[in-house]
Amino acid sequence: MATVAEVSADIENEKEAQKAKATERKKVLKEKKASVIAKEAAELAVELPKLGPIVEDFEEGRKDIHLLNATLFPKPCLVKMLKHCCDSKPTGIAKKSKEDICAEVMVCFEASKTAVVPL
Repeated sequence: MATVAEVSADIENEKEAQKAKATERKKVLKEKKASVIAKEAAELAVELPKLGPIVEDFEEGRKDIHLLNATLFPKPCLVKMLKHCCDSKPTGIAKKSKEDICAEVMVCFEASKTAVVPL
């Protein structure tokens, strides 16, 4: 039979092990989050110069925003526009159709147009 002291020591050891495991998990999650942020920053640095002129044309009205729904702009391109140019964090992209994503991009461009128009 185990004494009360032994049982208490076992419980304390379990608690310490759980704390250590939780701390390790937090550390791994922080590293993973930092990795994701670094990856997104690298992607932004590559994609922004490519998308910038195109987005400006749509925002300033030099191009019709309905062209976004053409085959010229595939779904991944529209998602990149949302992420990098509209500062949106799109969720459920895999389940959304191209038309839904296109509508979101159009709303962003329309909102930026109304914000830019001088009085």
